[in-house]
Amino acid sequence: MKLEQKTKQFIEKFHMIPEGAGVLIGLSGGADSVALLEVLCSLRDSMKLRLVAVHVHHGIRPEAGQDVDFCRALCERKQVEFFCEYVDVPGMSKELGATLEEAGRQARYQLFEQYRQRLELDVIAVAHHRNDQAETMLFQLFRGSGLRGLSGIPVKRGRIVRPLLGVSRIEIEAYLTEKNLDFVTDATNAGDEYSRNKIRHQIVPVAEEISNGAVEHMSQTAAQLREILDFMESQARAFLDTHSKQGDGALYVSVEALQGVHVALQKMIVTEAIFRVLQGRKDITERHVESIIGLLEKDGEKIVHLPNGCVVTKSYDRLVFKSTGNDNETVVLEQIKIEPNQTYVLSDGIILETKLISCNNLENIPKNNCTKWFDYDKISETLFLRNRDKGDYLTIRDDGARKSLQDYLVNEKVPKGIRDKIRILADGHHVVWVLGKRMSSHYKVTEHTKRILQIHIGGNTHG
Repeated sequence: MKLEQKTKQFIEKFHMIPEGAGVLIGLSGGADSVALLEVLCSLRDSMKLRLVAVHVHHGIRPEAGQDVDFCRALCERKQVEFFCEYVDVPGMSKELGATLEEAGRQARYQLFEQYRQRLELDVIAVAHHRNDQAETMLFQLFRGSGLRGLSGIPVKRGRIVRPLLGVSRIEIEAYLTEKNLDFVTDATNAGDEYSRNKIRHQIVPVAEEISNGAVEHMSQTAAQLREILDFMESQARAFLDTHSKQGDGALYVSVEALQGVHVALQKMIVTEAIFRVLQGRKDITERHVESIIGLLEKDGEKIVHLPNGCVVTKSYDRLVFKSTGNDNETVVLEQIKIEPNQTYVLSDGIILETKLISCNNLENIPKNNCTKWFDYDKISETLFLRNRDKGDYLTIRDDGARKSLQDYLVNEKVPKGIRDKIRILADGHHVVWVLGKRMSSHYKVTEHTKRILQIHIGGNTHG
C-alpha cells in the first residue's frame, strides 16, 4: 500500500482531521515533516483542507537560517501558507532549567497553538512516526516510567494529531525518494550527545537484528497499552464521579470506596484526583502515588505534600486533595513510625533503610552524613520520622547540654522557608538526627552500647 493511502486510512481510523479542516503543519524541513507536508498536500483537494506551515527557528545551529529559506521555498512551490518564528531556545533552556530538547519542544508547541488560535485552524499536525514511537517507549522504559510512559506517543492529544504514526522511517525515506523530494538534515541528529539519538543509532538497529519488525511490534504494543490506559482512566473518572465531591477548593474521595478497588485502579484514581486538583501531572511520580495509597491503611489524620503545591490529607473516612498554590512545595511532610530492619520509600523518592546490629567494633562507626549509628537502647519512646514541632531539641554535648531545634537551624543559617521542610528523626521531642546533618549526642554509640540502630538514607529514585 502506498504511503499516502496508508496515511489517509490512518487519519480516517482515528478521526484525526475532519473534511474541510484547517491544518497547521509543524515544518522543520527534515525528512519527516517534508513527507507530512507532501502527504497532506496530496489530500488537500479531496478533503478540502486549508494547509498552513509553521517553522520554528531554535537559535541553536548556525545553518538554521538556511532551513528557514528551504521551508519557505518549499511552501511557495506547494502553495501553502508559511510562517516562521525565532525562539532563543538556549536562553529559554537556562531560564527553565530544562534541557535544550525539552525547551525546544515547549517552544514549538506553544507557538503552534498560538498560530492555530490566531489563524482559526482546527488541528496541529506533527510528523512523529513508528520509529519515534519505539524510541519513546524505550526511553520511557529506561527512565522507569509507568503505563502512561510505555503507551508512548498518542495518536491524538487535544488539537495535536500525528498522521504518520502508522508508518516507519524506512517507508518515509522510500516515499521521499519516489517523489524526488529534498529535505534538510539537522546535524545534531547525527551525534549521540542526546539520549534519544543513542537509542535511535545504537539500540533500535540491534533490536531489528534480534527480531525483524521490532519497531512495528513495539508500535503495536504501544497502541495496546494506550487502549488499556484509556480504559483505566475512564474507570478512574467514573469512580470519582460517583465516590467523590468537590467543594471549598478541594476534592474529597471516599476512603472506603477506594479501598474496595484493585490497587492498579487505586493508583489511576489517585493520579486522576491529582490531575483534577492541579490540572496537570507534572513532577508526579509513582512514589508520590504510592505514598498516598499508603495513607489508606493509616489511622487518624495524616498529610502528604506533593510537588506543585498539592496537599493530600487522610481525614478518617476520606482523602482530601487540595492545591495550596505553592509551586515551590516539593518536600513531602509526613509522620512515619521507624522500626528496625525495614526499608521506607518516602514520597519524594528518598529511601531510608534501617538495620539492628550488635555492637562489636567501634572503629566501624560511619563518618558520613548519609549513614548513622544510634544506641538503640537509649530510645525511650516510639521513633518517628517527621517534620519539626514546637518543643523539639537536640543534645549538643556529652554532658547533656541541650539546644532547641529552632536555635540549631538558625545557627546553621538554614533559610526560614526551608526549616519546616527538613525531616528529623525524633524520640518524642528529643531530636535523634536532623537528616543529612547533626545527630544528638545523647544517642551516640559508646563502649557501653549493646544494640545499634543503623540508618541509611539514599538518593532520589524516580517512578
